[in-house]
Amino acid sequence: MPISIGIDYAPPRWSCCLADDETIIERNAFKSAAALLRHLEQLCSLYPEAVLMLALPLEIERQTLHDYLMRTQVVSAVKDDPLPLFLATISEFSQQIYLVPAVQHLPHIPVHRQLLRPTLGTSTTFCMLVSLVHFMRQQEATWTEMNFSLLSLSAMSYTLLVVKNGRVVDGTGERLLQRASEQTERAAIQQAILEQLTYDLAGIMSVHQLEDVVLLVHPEVSVADEAEEQAGEEQDQQNQSYQEKIINHFSDLYQFFLYPMSEKSVAGFEAAQGAALLAQGLGTSGLAVELSRYLFPSSSSCARAM
Repeated sequence: MPISIGIDYAPPRWSCCLADDETIIERNAFKSAAALLRHLEQLCSLYPEAVLMLALPLEIERQTLHDYLMRTQVVSAVKDDPLPLFLATISEFSQQIYLVPAVQHLPHIPVHRQLLRPTLGTSTTFCMLVSLVHFMRQQEATWTEMNFSLLSLSAMSYTLLVVKNGRVVDGTGERLLQRASEQTERAAIQQAILEQLTYDLAGIMSVHQLEDVVLLVHPEVSVADEAEEQAGEEQDQQNQSYQEKIINHFSDLYQFFLYPMSEKSVAGFEAAQGAALLAQGLGTSGLAVELSRYLFPSSSSCARAM
């Protein structure tokens, strides 16, 4: 399998992982699309056979970038969004560029569930799951053992994916506190998220009968926790880390597991790593190939998971 490159765009951050033989050999984060494009131009000149996989904040199906650009005029509702120019430019670097689908377009999402919400989750969230299930398969977990909710928690939002037998069957989309601002007290933000999360987890329990939750806390949350601790606040119940508050709040109802991290440098690159592994899955053999074929079976053999 040639070198693969996974790219995740979760505005405003761009992440890039380089993989060889299902091993991540390089991780880089960029503050601008221009900086990432310069890096990718160098990589594609060094590895002309590289396969690129992009996780983007778009409600799209699984397809090549070339097909997407042929059918779609990329117009952003966000002023000065760098994505349209980025896609047009990167398409000139390689003919082997693929787009990861949004959760709504995954093959094991039942049709009726696609009608419930405008979005079930982004390709970024799905790629975080890809990294996780790849790790679990490396630990010899079977697909039938992978039944849980994946909770991805950031400073002002969260997403939930429902996983049965290793495949995504439901999701909440991003739960964003749209009325919160930088001036809103952090305690109020966390309380609002806890309350909304209570509703969502109860719904998942009712519909899917899942008690296990894998928690992924994004780096900016940990940074904020460390800043509060360094500020010398009293170590009482209110000064628990955000992660501890979430786990303790639901400890009587759900079993929480922390998203596995082999090293600190991985934090923030879970989605880009998952995209790189999906690109590796386009090969002919290996665990990534098994994973890709399991998550994306042919439509004729895809049984709807409930």
